Amino acid sequence: MSCAETAGHADCHDAKPIAVQLGWPYQDTAKPTAKRGGPSAAGIVTAPAIEYLQIDSREQIYLISDLHLDHTNIIRYSERPFLTTRDMNRTMVKNWNSTVGHNDTVFFLGDMAYGRHRQPIDYWLQQLSGNILFIRGNHDKDTITKANVIPEHYGVRYKGRELLLAHYPCRPDGFDGWLIHGHTHNTDLELYPLVNQERKTANVSVELIGYAPISLDYLVGLIDAGITRRTL
Repeated sequence: MSCAETAGHADCHDAKPIAVQLGWPYQDTAKPTAKRGGPSAAGIVTAPAIEYLQIDSREQIYLISDLHLDHTNIIRYSERPFLTTRDMNRTMVKNWNSTVGHNDTVFFLGDMAYGRHRQPIDYWLQQLSGNILFIRGNHDKDTITKANVIPEHYGVRYKGRELLLAHYPCRPDGFDGWLIHGHTHNTDLELYPLVNQERKTANVSVELIGYAPISLDYLVGLIDAGITRRTL
């Protein structure tokens, strides 16, 4: 693969599109009950050897986590700016579809919907634009057929950076790069802000990114700026 040096990074423009590399559609291989990559008592996890998906910087890639659609109490827990569950659901779906194009790719990092009377995950996926790669969160127990399910601790390579995507903010033993995660919402912005330069973590829970997907290119730009940032 030939690479052009751009702004000091190896920017690989010959990488095949993500859909071609992954051979979409493919089967859901991440089981709902699996504990792979989940937090251990010591806060350290073990993971298989990381393989990195090369992303062409010309592709439109987005990230988002923890929508918690249909979850009424999350409005109060996370101080979301919505009056009703219906308003929250409609606004987040509209924001997603206004941001993401039909051929764009979205890495969703877990917890699509929650609650006793929630709609199935596939119901919501059918309403969302883009090719969705889905990492299961602790609430995602459904069989998923409307997205491409990928495992916890999923590696991507973009503009010379190796990034690890996960639901939980738990770093695999031996991994020292940037970890992009969800799960923590806005409960601890000192430890898990949008960008934490000291810990090399990025939290893409919806409360921190304006309730709409954030582009990978923009997020990497924030990382490269070298500044810790709490929210957008």
